Amino acid sequence: MEQEKTFPPHREPLRDARLLPMHAPAQIIGRNRELAALNTHLKQGGSALLAGAAGIGKTALAAVLATAYSQTQPGGVLWLDVVEDDAPYLIARLGRAYGVDTYAIRTDGRAATADRLRRLLAAKPPLIVLDGRLDLAAVAEVLARCAPNIPTLLTNAARGSGTWQTFSLAPLSPDDSQTVFRLYAGIRDPNTHKADVEALCRLLDGAPLTLELAGRLAAADNLTPADLLKALSHTTSRESQQAVLMLTFKHLSAPLQGLLLVLATTFTGSATVPLLSAASRVPPPQVISLMRTLVVRGLVREALAYGQPVFSVHEVVQRYALTYLRNNKRLEALEGRALIAAVNYATASAERTHLAVEIDNLLGAAAYATAQADAESLATLQQALAPLAQTGFRPELDMLRQLSGRLDGTHAPEGETQAQAAVVSETQRDGFTTQPRLEAPAIEETGATPIIQPLWASVQAAKATTQPNAATAPQPTSLPEVPPTEPSLPTAAKATPLIIDEDDLDESDTLPLSPAQLSAPTTSESVRGRALLAEADAQPTFEGKLERLSRATEQLRADEDWIGAGQALEKLGALYLANGKAGESVMMFEQAAAIFHRYDQLAAERGALAQIGRAYSAQQQPQRAAEYYNRALFLAHEGQDRSAEATALIQLAETHYLLKDYAAAALCYRKALHLAYVDEDQALLARLTLALGSLLLEEVRTLNQAVQLLEEAATYAPDNPEPKRLLKRANERVRRWQTAKLPLAEAASNREFAAAAYE
Repeated sequence: MEQEKTFPPHREPLRDARLLPMHAPAQIIGRNRELAALNTHLKQGGSALLAGAAGIGKTALAAVLATAYSQTQPGGVLWLDVVEDDAPYLIARLGRAYGVDTYAIRTDGRAATADRLRRLLAAKPPLIVLDGRLDLAAVAEVLARCAPNIPTLLTNAARGSGTWQTFSLAPLSPDDSQTVFRLYAGIRDPNTHKADVEALCRLLDGAPLTLELAGRLAAADNLTPADLLKALSHTTSRESQQAVLMLTFKHLSAPLQGLLLVLATTFTGSATVPLLSAASRVPPPQVISLMRTLVVRGLVREALAYGQPVFSVHEVVQRYALTYLRNNKRLEALEGRALIAAVNYATASAERTHLAVEIDNLLGAAAYATAQADAESLATLQQALAPLAQTGFRPELDMLRQLSGRLDGTHAPEGETQAQAAVVSETQRDGFTTQPRLEAPAIEETGATPIIQPLWASVQAAKATTQPNAATAPQPTSLPEVPPTEPSLPTAAKATPLIIDEDDLDESDTLPLSPAQLSAPTTSESVRGRALLAEADAQPTFEGKLERLSRATEQLRADEDWIGAGQALEKLGALYLANGKAGESVMMFEQAAAIFHRYDQLAAERGALAQIGRAYSAQQQPQRAAEYYNRALFLAHEGQDRSAEATALIQLAETHYLLKDYAAAALCYRKALHLAYVDEDQALLARLTLALGSLLLEEVRTLNQAVQLLEEAATYAPDNPEPKRLLKRANERVRRWQTAKLPLAEAASNREFAAAAYE
């Protein structure tokens, strides 16, 4: 099969669950029976259809199974997001995942391409996942002709006839609903808020998404179930899902609301950071920070494609956002901005991967330009995408030719496939408001018109009347701009670090004198300055220490004893930080770091940078903290100081944990664990195996590794009950997974697991 490749694969089969477009939830509640039945059916090479309303948990269940199969199925997991793709386009996309052209130019050639695809799939059978809104007749044709014995998982709102077995997902039971809400709200004791949780879950609809959003809202904004009940009673929506969305949106800051609305008006409800930055005019680092805040609140999902983050909004959230914009007469403005951003992105992207990762959004933009009679934007997109002709994107380029023919009134040659793209429905055109109210006018469902529609059923020939060109029209100003300061992120449910000892905060207060310091001038000012440093340590009050350190800094600077001045500034920073004045401490540490850098004091500079990271952590700005911890890590690595490097890695891991970036946190812990093994530091090994095992316990794919780490932690710290408690929990999860007859990835030795990350 490798020799058959004619171009780079696109959306190829995945063997790393971290690359799936949807990550499996930490825990699936109320679906064990469905999981066991689905697993049995798929293991026999069968096809299964998960049917149910939006938000009922179809994609989450598919992600759990895909996670289990990613490393055990010979061909990995082949996951495609689908919007009513017809049979020829599905065949082309499946073939393209293997770098093989299965796009039939004429109808009489489709049998040959179907045979070719069947041989590809049979060589190393993957688990195929088709997620979205399906043309079930087209799917049935493709499965019959190309994948008759390949395990296939379909998700769709409606049931339909085919060779598959249908599993209809119903709302969760009251008990399971309460468990889901408590999980996301961080309420561990089942007797806490018992009556209010029961009343709240009776009000909600039993859909996992609704319960998750409500729970995350409670956790993020420190609301009790009683608070939620009261707030929901004041919303205007009669549907619980809409009421929860309304309340969640209302609790977002203006920058978060703005970016969520921008994401919802992209043509697929999904976008990379560069495209979101172009559409929102927010710098990429702030885009990532804001989007991850929305991820924490459950409104947005994050995945990786071609090594870059991709953020997507759930269709339920997107429908709410677009209806909100439509009612407030702002939808057309943001659609125009999305078109401009797509055109600019396409023209600025020279690499194939950049165009490939956003191909669906670019096609959606082309369809929207056609609907708006914007020939200039369509021509620009067509020219920008032309280089993809030799890399497996012939169906999409055929679509562009069809659009161009429709727009200019000529007859374009009929394409082989009616490929789908997103077109946003017709919108109101009467201006917009800059600060619209959330509940007036009331949100109304627009279920009659799907948010994302198949291209060929929606795009019509341009009318004779001219419309303003989106590329040259004035850009809308209704979106709130993000202020220059980064907003604070919500604090994670577990506010305290996993393993960092707070006693470490004063480590850099007393740095050993270097040769440069010992050879400093010995004038009277220098002597007095260093004497004041010693006096400051003996002062019992904040005011006394502050007065001595301020005078010491002045004396040491006056005598140009810069190393001593750096020490004084660092002591000032530590004093401010210990007394809750994080902003002042950052200024002191930054001045100290600049001095140490100038005089090549590597260890001292690293200590000051780490202190800045701690100060930003104290201000609940983990993204900024991570920047300084990374700089400290670089200096520790350059100085070959393994102990300092391990400390910096642990600090970074804790920061990533607070940002809910658990994969990055685990990677840092693994690297630190490798250094602990090298130094044979048993105390650090005990802390790290416990921290890493606790983190990996929440991921199905790393359950066995978590068990192994926690077993080792228990041997290093036999008197600590925490490793034993977590080990019991891990073994229970393994038992439940095995009872459902789902495969688990094998664990490497802990040393190998750690070393593989460091390399």
